[in-house]
Amino acid sequence: ETMEGQGHSQRAISLDALNEDVLSLIFAHATEENAGGAISTYRAMCNTSIVNSSLHRLLRPLKSVHAKDAALALISRRCREPESGGPEEASGDLAGLLNLSHRRLGTFECRLLALALANGQLSTVSSIWLQDNAISAQGLRWLARGLRALPRVRRGPLSVALGGNPFVRELRDPSVALALNKLVA
Repeated sequence: ETMEGQGHSQRAISLDALNEDVLSLIFAHATEENAGGAISTYRAMCNTSIVNSSLHRLLRPLKSVHAKDAALALISRRCREPESGGPEEASGDLAGLLNLSHRRLGTFECRLLALALANGQLSTVSSIWLQDNAISAQGLRWLARGLRALPRVRRGPLSVALGGNPFVRELRDPSVALALNKLVA
């Protein structure tokens, strides 16, 4: 099948004809222009995969790989100050801190954080700061899943600071209370 456009004849490509390498390149190129990196690439894949069942099926194996890269990108922002370009790595008392406060993180990033928790990527972290983000009840549920899936070999307790997020204003909602109880349990 061919398509006519601007005096050129082009052959139409079926989605099924695209392989994983081509799809990865398409998403990497599309997100490079926005300087979003692994997180933007994974977000674009997630958004694209809901368009139709064919794209969902094609992107499923890629999303798995890119989810891990995006989770790693999120947690590697360790202790940098949000807008001021602060220290890249924690030192001294802050060595076990993952500071993700004031980053406009929402449900999507909570899913990535849950993946990092479940995969043991935060084994040296003792405190996660998530204050003043955009974490809703849905994001809270994802965090609870990640905490429940922590590897058993983890050393020491893990504290999570969540003040100043939208779910706090919704505490009277039963679903938010349930998510918070799951997080505490």
